[in-house]
Amino acid sequence: MPHEATSSALVGVRRALATLRTARSLQDLYDRATSALCEHCGFDRAVIFRLQGYEMIPHSVYFSGDPAWAEEFKAIGQRNPMRIDYDIVETDMISSREPMLVPEAQSNPRGFKPLVEACRTRSYTAAPIVPENVIIGFVHADCYFEDRDVDDHDREVIGAFGEGLGYAIERTSL
Repeated sequence: MPHEATSSALVGVRRALATLRTARSLQDLYDRATSALCEHCGFDRAVIFRLQGYEMIPHSVYFSGDPAWAEEFKAIGQRNPMRIDYDIVETDMISSREPMLVPEAQSNPRGFKPLVEACRTRSYTAAPIVPENVIIGFVHADCYFEDRDVDDHDREVIGAFGEGLGYAIERTSL
């Protein structure tokens, strides 16, 4: 990746994380995080899933320019929680603790069909959220409205953001 693109991405992540500093609650932090990913990091949709037991449940959903669709997606995700087991791709992040890229999401046999179909994503990237060395959830993002597949650069951006988000959660929890 050219030096300019790397510098620009780092500035975007830094700006996005700066918006989290004054969050007053965890829900406020999650809502700021999803919008910041879209406003500063080149994505146009973002979702934060929290792990509750063995299920992933959306806690914050931001779709640039389409809040109604975001709310609909969140409701679908809350009615149909994604179970973390060996059948879905997100399970890989639990052992690796690394961000991932999911190309061709619609045809991926390990994709969680209710949510993949509800958001019509072609590809997405995701990163674990790991405050205090415990995975508590995942942040997902894509570029649906731009009609662009996410790539390795996007995976690195969300990985850096996810790491900073973990620290922000620790600070907000204190």
